[in-house]
Amino acid sequence: MASVSIAINDLFEFEGKTVPAARPDNTTIEAMVQRQFRFLPQPLQINITDKDVSIVFAEEASTAKAEAQRLAVKAGKRAAEGDHSKAISTLKRALELQPSLSVPGEIWRWLTLLWVMPTAPRITSSTCSG
Repeated sequence: MASVSIAINDLFEFEGKTVPAARPDNTTIEAMVQRQFRFLPQPLQINITDKDVSIVFAEEASTAKAEAQRLAVKAGKRAAEGDHSKAISTLKRALELQPSLSVPGEIWRWLTLLWVMPTAPRITSSTCSG
């Protein structure tokens, strides 16, 4: 089993909502968690405290993890080459296989650039020199 913990206030920020002055009831919090984390393997075990939520879910199979890592590397290469649509579709597939995917730093940098700036210039050896 794997788990993730998150502050209740962050659930509101993820949805672009103002954090309420009073803590919402557990039913509201659980609905937000179910909605925001539906990509995780189901069922989710949700534990709510005064300020935090922990979510426990089944870990992905080792073969799925290996394939997801391979696809993440491929997505990073595609992004660096300027093939943004292919990079996005490849990364989506990787995340379907392993929602808890941890991407190496250099690859993550390229993919973040892609999301922030979808028309990012293609990186070539000539743009890297000098």
